[in-house]
Amino acid sequence: MKHWVALLLIVIAAAGCSRECADSLVPQLPRAQFAPETWLIDFGLPDFRTHLVSGWGGDERWGEEQFSFVWSAGPSSVIRANRYGSAAVRLRFRCAPKGAEQTVTTLLNGEPVATTALAPGFSIHEVTVPAPRLQTGENRIEFRYRNPEPVAWDWLEILEPHARPNMRTPRKTADAVIIPYRSALRYELDLAPKSVLVLDALDVEGEIDSADRGRVVVTVKGGQPFEASPDGKPQRIPLDVGSTTHAQLEIMVLEPPTGAPAATAVILRKPRIAGQCK
Repeated sequence: MKHWVALLLIVIAAAGCSRECADSLVPQLPRAQFAPETWLIDFGLPDFRTHLVSGWGGDERWGEEQFSFVWSAGPSSVIRANRYGSAAVRLRFRCAPKGAEQTVTTLLNGEPVATTALAPGFSIHEVTVPAPRLQTGENRIEFRYRNPEPVAWDWLEILEPHARPNMRTPRKTADAVIIPYRSALRYELDLAPKSVLVLDALDVEGEIDSADRGRVVVTVKGGQPFEASPDGKPQRIPLDVGSTTHAQLEIMVLEPPTGAPAATAVILRKPRIAGQCK
């Protein structure tokens, strides 16, 4: 009898060790970083400061109109912009050189796109960026100046044909996280080996006529992306970590190539990070 009791205890202990534990992402939404698509940078306003990476002065105001602007600082200025579409775009910007003449070379992710001669005073200029030059997610746009005189930057627009900004923000319900199309959520998490992102379902909010409902791309920073379709089915997405580590988990929502005019977002039902219980 004692033998069978001991064996039963061993089986129970083994089952307990292999039991899966889960940490819900729903209550963590307020701490996640929302990365919407970049359509406008209004230089000189605090809300747009996070787009400025390097080579920029402080926020200032100009003239009687007191419009906001920022002076360039140094031989080049760099901004970051999120893009989630698949079409070519136009960069349209308003700026003014401090000196009589200035020439600016625009680079996208390190590759030259165009060179623009700036006339004295504030003027609007436009640069076309071919679709293959754009990365899905964060892009770096650099402006390199021919001479050391600074340039005053008023605003920059990113224009895409037949597209308009999705002004929605992520939100949560009791058991779901809802992420707008053409945006991303970035969670800072402590992940263990063999962790898995588990979803009871991956649904679309709204209606899409086409069979292509877009993609959800899940990436642990530095690892390989995993793609899933919002088809209403459960998902188990392995997270690429070799050891227990603090990492950024990005969940990116991409609309179909034909667009998603009637749909607004993707619903992650009961999203949770699952792993073996300690």
